[in-house]
Amino acid sequence: MIKISVIIPIYNGESYLQECLDSICNQSLHEIEIICINDASKDSTLSILNKYHKKDNRFIILSNKSNLGAGASRNLGLDNAKGKYVIFLDADDVFEQEMLQEIYQRAENYHAEICVFREDQFCEDIQEYRYEPYSPSIAKDLEHRGVFSPVEIKDFLFNLWNGWAWDKLFQREFILNNAIRFQEISSSEDGFFVHAALSIAKRITY
Repeated sequence: MIKISVIIPIYNGESYLQECLDSICNQSLHEIEIICINDASKDSTLSILNKYHKKDNRFIILSNKSNLGAGASRNLGLDNAKGKYVIFLDADDVFEQEMLQEIYQRAENYHAEICVFREDQFCEDIQEYRYEPYSPSIAKDLEHRGVFSPVEIKDFLFNLWNGWAWDKLFQREFILNNAIRFQEISSSEDGFFVHAALSIAKRITY
């Protein structure tokens, strides 16, 4: 069984792509598929993807004939995903080695439709990681609760976390049953997807 489908839209990602893909290949959770969408890149992105595909059959390479943007690429990946859960990663992101295992187990333990997790921001100019500051007291309380609904946190549901998709794990069936799609626009294409999912989920864990 494929436990998680990792979906990565990529446009001219050669500078960071290998580090990103290595971090996924080396995950302690092996039952994953890695769906890479080459969004008509003009650099060596496709060549890099083909190398990973040849040595790891968990890689699935899809391509857009023209540059359609991250929203359309993520939708294409979602249409081809087979995992119980899906996660959307960008080509300049990396996962800690135990991350997929931990969020998968967390979602399974609480039968959650969405698992939100913390991230650090890497500041390239000073070569340092910086903690992404969520409200510490609220985040700690939610983590200890285990599972909660959007109604329980309605006063700060849209303010507690950013509206990006790559720090959240989604149950694929939940997404498909509610016909939640990414907007195919040039920027902020994940805002609607994330907030729609958060607002209609019944079980969220952090």
